[in-house]
Parts: sequence; C-alpha cells; structure tokens
Amino acid sequence: MFVFKRRTARLRRLQAVATRTGLLLEASYVRPSLLKGEFNGRALAVTSMSNRRAAGKRRRTLVTVDVKNPEFLRLRMRRQDGTHHPFRSAEFEVGDSRFDGRFFIQSDEPVLVREIIRHDELRDALIRSDIYSVRTLGPTLQVVYDGSLEDPAQAELVFSAATSLADAIDGLPGGDDQNSV
Repeated sequence: MFVFKRRTARLRRLQAVATRTGLLLEASYVRPSLLKGEFNGRALAVTSMSNRRAAGKRRRTLVTVDVKNPEFLRLRMRRQDGTHHPFRSAEFEVGDSRFDGRFFIQSDEPVLVREIIRHDELRDALIRSDIYSVRTLGPTLQVVYDGSLEDPAQAELVFSAATSLADAIDGLPGGDDQNSV
C-alpha cells in the first residue's frame, strides 16, 4: 500500500511538470512513466533511469531531444564531481573558467564544440539547470539530470537548457557534402 501511495504522489508531481511544460504524461505503475511532446519547438521525451554504478539506487532522469546534428558531432559532457576523471586525455576546455570547472568535455571536434558553447546564455543555462551529463548519438541529444525531475520549475530549466543546446548544434553549418561520396 505504501508503494502505491508513493507512486501515486510521484505521478501527481510528474503531472505538474507536464502541465507546466506542455508535455504529455504517459503514466505507468509498472514501468517508468514517460513525459513526451514538444518543448520550445523540439520533440522531447523524458523518463527516469537508475544509476547502476552508484552505491544504492540513485534515480536519474533522461531527457532525449531530437537534433539534426548536421556535422554528425560527437559530444560528451559530464559534470565534475571530484571522484574521478572519465576521459582525462581527451578533455578540453572552452575558455570560461566557471563552465570549465563544472564540466569535463570530450569531442572529436573541439572547435565545433567551442562554437556551440560560445554564448554566455547557453553556458549559464547548462550550469543553472544542474545537468549531470550530455551526449550526442547521431540525431539524438541525451541529457541526464542527477535526480528525479519532479519539480516543474527545475524541469523547465533542464528542458530549456537541453533544447537551447540542440538549437546550437543544429545551428552549425550544414554537412551536405558528407552525404556525397
């Protein structure tokens, strides 16, 4: 009974997020619930995931945003937490000490990443939203928030940062010549 009440309360909080952000809630008592729809003109899906590596069960939230990714950019960013350095040899900085102190960044195209993250507003949004990690997978941008994203105001910050980053990636010059052989 306690689990059912706790799950119902969580669904109410997710419904509040859906209402504030204009997303639809696909509620489930068996599997993780899904928020999906359009936010800031972008297809967006949100679900919870567990961190298998952490001691104990720690819930994280996965936000998936569709991107065109015209340069087929491969990007990984992860918040620095002081415990380990996941890719020290490939890390680079963007030149903003506050942002560089917050995230490890790895990409096969550091010049393009610096171009994407050149705007102060985007860097500030990524920091304020408390995003844990980011990675591109072809036409998908995955953003992970460390925790359960059930506060409508925090959800809006994360979704705004994710869609702004997707807009910056899609703003790169087109990669039309990559399709011709």
